[in-house]
Amino acid sequence: PEISPNDDLADIIYNAAENSGFTFEEGDLIVCAQKIISKAEDRIVDLNSVTPSAYAHTLSKEVSKDPRLIEVILSETKKIIKMDQRKPEKGRLIVETRGGVISANAGVDASNISGGDMVTLLPIDSDKSADELAIGLKRKLGFDVAVIITDTVGRPWRDGLVDIAIGCSGIKALK
Repeated sequence: PEISPNDDLADIIYNAAENSGFTFEEGDLIVCAQKIISKAEDRIVDLNSVTPSAYAHTLSKEVSKDPRLIEVILSETKKIIKMDQRKPEKGRLIVETRGGVISANAGVDASNISGGDMVTLLPIDSDKSADELAIGLKRKLGFDVAVIITDTVGRPWRDGLVDIAIGCSGIKALK
């Protein structure tokens, strides 16, 4: 279903699996898109509530983006690595997020969310989010499963998209 703030993702995933005839087994690995984690954790911003700074206005002209969106990107950014303008309407900021992920526009994303001026942010602590989902699933299943949270990203200065792990629980991460 469409995910809303405070939804119980473990319950939703468990019920969806049960309704489709899927049976979880001990040792399974659940891969979960960041978008549903962010929605459930209410990491949603209405751009109409954002007042852009003078700096956001300046950057918005350089990358042809809404200054409100730039302000949100800046709020999620530890360091700007590069700004570029691939096409006249398609600029981006390559940044390091507060969580240490290098990505375009700090993972701030307007896709798959209802409402024209709504964007989602990455989870504050993706490993903690994965832990919480794993705990919730263990309550439902009676045994442990591992959880990986992924985000679909473009790699800087490359064409195409790839999913990367941004959080995990019950499995060791290779950095």
